[in-house]
Amino acid sequence: MFPYDVASGLGSEQVSVGLAKACCLLAVDDSFEQSSRKIEAITGQKVSDNTIERVVCKVGSVTQEQQNQQLQSFFEDKQVPESQTKPERLYVATDGTTVHEIDGWHETKVAVIYFEDAHKKRKSRYVGHFASSETFGWHLWLEACRYGFRQAEEVIYLGDGAPWIRTEHHRHFGRATFIIDWFHASEHVWDCGKRLYGEGTEATKQWVKKHLDLLWDGWTKKLLDDLREQRKKYRGNKREALDTLIRYISTNEEQMRYDVFRSEGYDIGSGAVEGACKNVVGKRLKQSGMIWTRLGSSSVLALRVCWLNDEWEKLWQKKPLAA
Repeated sequence: MFPYDVASGLGSEQVSVGLAKACCLLAVDDSFEQSSRKIEAITGQKVSDNTIERVVCKVGSVTQEQQNQQLQSFFEDKQVPESQTKPERLYVATDGTTVHEIDGWHETKVAVIYFEDAHKKRKSRYVGHFASSETFGWHLWLEACRYGFRQAEEVIYLGDGAPWIRTEHHRHFGRATFIIDWFHASEHVWDCGKRLYGEGTEATKQWVKKHLDLLWDGWTKKLLDDLREQRKKYRGNKREALDTLIRYISTNEEQMRYDVFRSEGYDIGSGAVEGACKNVVGKRLKQSGMIWTRLGSSSVLALRVCWLNDEWEKLWQKKPLAA
């Protein structure tokens, strides 16, 4: 009924496309209240924080729907996205973090795909969704395909060994070398040491150093033998702590060959995905006192990923306000 509004990309919020775009851009970093204040300071126009929230939810929902449609299109026609690059070595690092919503804390899954371009400059692409691990895995695989997963000479898959991360590796990234990142492996050793000798004690530090040195140098068999020998001396919680660590290392032994991985020049740290969790989710969605609706959190996450992936102009060319 309003052809000009549709053609020009106007939506129902009675703000121009340019102003809506500015509101969304500010809101990917700042609270809706702060974004409202900045819009007035920059443009002289007053846009309430409620209006900014509605615009963000509208545009963010459209962004999510476009992503879901891309996935559905793949399921229907089985057309793998054309790769935009051909890296020698591609990393896929994934993890989960939580966001405080009205009904409690909920996990959002985050991944970063990174590689070096022809000029040895690092390039990164982010994926973030409030979704099941299976759905997230498909989104991650499609994005990895766009950036050379099928063409790369080497693919490295980094994670903490959680069951869902292992499942998605098996489902989509079987050709990749799976590495349990060093931070999470170290964290499990520290947790065991604290339960054996207490928080902050010198005995804990010495015990942890000894066992991390074995892990670092690839002596996982020797490490496991030592842990199994120690468990004979303990009962109750301390034995349980040792059993937990033994199971973790036994399950992930193949993915903890850190001496081999380092000799190949592979990243074994979790810095990239830990940084992604903080940069993509924490910086905006976990500010002090924030409690979200699912619509708000997922919309902001979608827009933040869009901005960080340099797809902002492409999004607005599709006139999301009028969708």
